[in-house]
Amino acid sequence: MSTDNNESKPINDISDITPDTKNANKGTQRGRGLLEKSLRQYGAGRSVLTDRGGNLIAGNKTVEIAAEIDLPIRVVQTDGRELVVVQRTDLDLDSKEGRELALADNRVSETNLQWNLEGLQLLADEGVALDEFWSDIELDRLLDTSALELEESGAEAADISDAAVPAGIAGHIVMVQLYFDAETHKAFLAIAERLAKQYGTTNVTDTIWRVVSSADAGG
Repeated sequence: MSTDNNESKPINDISDITPDTKNANKGTQRGRGLLEKSLRQYGAGRSVLTDRGGNLIAGNKTVEIAAEIDLPIRVVQTDGRELVVVQRTDLDLDSKEGRELALADNRVSETNLQWNLEGLQLLADEGVALDEFWSDIELDRLLDTSALELEESGAEAADISDAAVPAGIAGHIVMVQLYFDAETHKAFLAIAERLAKQYGTTNVTDTIWRVVSSADAGG
């Protein structure tokens, strides 16, 4: 939903908030469980963010859980020129609850993030500059990790290549797949990053090509 003449839509209830249908974070079951436990046990910590029409910019997963547990809302309108500070008047940082909420805040963010490559593809098609948020090496790592996750889930090789490399992100390429267990994959990416600095390359593909071509020339 959009509004005209810069008028803000009244948000009186959580049902007035519209989820982002293009949210690039799929979330995880583990993260969802931790988020629900945190909201039930410690209450709300961070705020969520909507546009003037009540469309969620940030906090999709939080609003989803909050609606399920009937958590009331309070709206603070702002134009972004001030930092909105949420002050919990019932907590002290160094109390057991305060420290546990601090851990929950970081842990939920860590566990509840799973990038939706199709969603990123859609955003890229609409002109969103992914390179503002990921370097070439980071995008390679994201694609490689997604391929590994699909492989571990039992997907066929064709499914892995189709899902792991959206055309708008990876470009027109011939893809060579490497299959690692999780520990070897982590070590491979660390080595590739070190070699990228050595060769002055900006992505895994160029780095591997430089290594292979240098070895071939030396042989």
